[in-house]
Amino acid sequence: MISFVDNWLRPLQLTAAQVEVELDLPDGQYVLTVADSETAATRWEILAAMVESGQATLLRESAQEWGAGSVIYCSVNSAILAQIFLAQEALDGRVASLENLGLQQVYAAPTGSDVALDTAMPYWTTAPGAGLVTFSAPADLPGSKRLENTVEATLSAGGRVRIAGNGRDIIEALVHRTLTYRPLSGLATPISNSQPRPLPVSDSLSPCGLESTPAGLSASNWR
Repeated sequence: MISFVDNWLRPLQLTAAQVEVELDLPDGQYVLTVADSETAATRWEILAAMVESGQATLLRESAQEWGAGSVIYCSVNSAILAQIFLAQEALDGRVASLENLGLQQVYAAPTGSDVALDTAMPYWTTAPGAGLVTFSAPADLPGSKRLENTVEATLSAGGRVRIAGNGRDIIEALVHRTLTYRPLSGLATPISNSQPRPLPVSDSLSPCGLESTPAGLSASNWR
């Protein structure tokens, strides 16, 4: 990954054949610009520098001689922008390929498990039988972040699925028909449509959560 140091500029003299130089930069990989003057430049060279313990190894494609009055500085240049645009194009291509394939990640949650939800694992299936499966927000989730996951469950008698905020409020739950949610307070709350359901304050207890009854849960979506 390319490193940056804001407003870094130093005087520099460099021969065309030179590929090592001392630079007072933190360790890292940089794309730097060399110019023949700090205030009235007429020539420039863009080079890559791998810095370790103040010693830089240079990669120079169009090496020039740089004498007295020349400077080297860290700034956005055409080489950096080219790398950013190429990386974005490659990412767009990978995303388009996955979307065209219509792939869906599915993760199974066995009975008795306590699943820490993650955006990298957006879709879960479970059939808890006569046991309990708990889906929880991760304890280290920053307060400013929201998490959204989908759970598809098949419930039989005694089977339960719990959605727990792990100390955080559950903002809303999107549930399909045939599901009856029972808040952890014990109050029965039937759900008869598939619209987002904002939770009243009485449901947002600590630990926050909702618990399903065996009523044919087909899907739930919460964040």
